[in-house]
Amino acid sequence: MMCFIPENSLQTEYKIKKSRFTAYIRFCESKLDFKSWLSRIKRCHYDANHICWAYIIVEYGINNYFSSDGGEPSGTAGRPILKVLKKNELIQSAIIIVRNIKGAKLGRKGLMNAYEKAASKVVQKTKLIDWKVITKYIIKCPIEFYNKVIHLITVNDGKILTDESSDLCVITLEIALDKKDDLFQKIHVNTRNKSEIIRM
Repeated sequence: MMCFIPENSLQTEYKIKKSRFTAYIRFCESKLDFKSWLSRIKRCHYDANHICWAYIIVEYGINNYFSSDGGEPSGTAGRPILKVLKKNELIQSAIIIVRNIKGAKLGRKGLMNAYEKAASKVVQKTKLIDWKVITKYIIKCPIEFYNKVIHLITVNDGKILTDESSDLCVITLEIALDKKDDLFQKIHVNTRNKSEIIRM
């Protein structure tokens, strides 16, 4: 399944009945990254009536879906925001919506529609790019195959993170999930099946 991430952070506004919804979207590498961003938004909008959010973040191979109504009636804010993330096949992404009220109440259905529209607006304004799952591995093999392994990693779009080779070739690398099988097959062939590949 194709998934997307926002290329850049973006902010938009949606207004209805004197309620202002300021929507933010951002790529988030981890739940910790999201929490840090949320703290900054809260500091900037310390006087907001509500700060609601949702995210979809993959960590350790697990999809994490979470949302918060931020004090709004249950299910009226976080769930509609999460719905927009899922509808647009976004991943490693979060939307935070800050609401400031200076007018009449919107009612339950009105709130749900407003949060969904505010989230949709910020997504529509954002350039989305393909998301590739990056995985990390350690490759070990006899040192005599060192140059071949380095060459294969380089020409197959791998990224070498550390090289601890000495008497033994020991390399840590990153590679897109859809390219790893081809690379590792080539490494096994070129090292005469004397390589060990360990997922981190």
